[in-house]
Amino acid sequence: RLYDDDIEYKPFSNLKHDSIRCLDFEHYTFNREECEILIHSQLGQKCEVPMLKIKHLDDILQLINQLRNLRSIKICLLQDMDSLLISSENELNDWLTLHLPSICDFRIYHDAMRFSSYNFYVWIR
Repeated sequence: RLYDDDIEYKPFSNLKHDSIRCLDFEHYTFNREECEILIHSQLGQKCEVPMLKIKHLDDILQLINQLRNLRSIKICLLQDMDSLLISSENELNDWLTLHLPSICDFRIYHDAMRFSSYNFYVWIR
């Protein structure tokens, strides 16, 4: 398991390993560019279970569709004014139901410590 405080973020595209099961980046918020870098990195392509904090909900679609070894993903969505705004858990549920590929299941969960975010798991069947 590689933890987010073990590396600096932008250069992680140069990190290589034959097998990565889990990447824990929950203490860093990925913007679009950094999601793209992760998607195209060897580290991202090898990872089976990333744990990420993201700003843009539609980045989850890119991650799911392009990370080829993905089995599940844990997401913390931190919204800002530049992102698609989700105003309730029901709205997030509807968005995920509408946009996730049919091979995915998801579960939204509450994190009592994070009031301005939405947290969810996605599993790939």
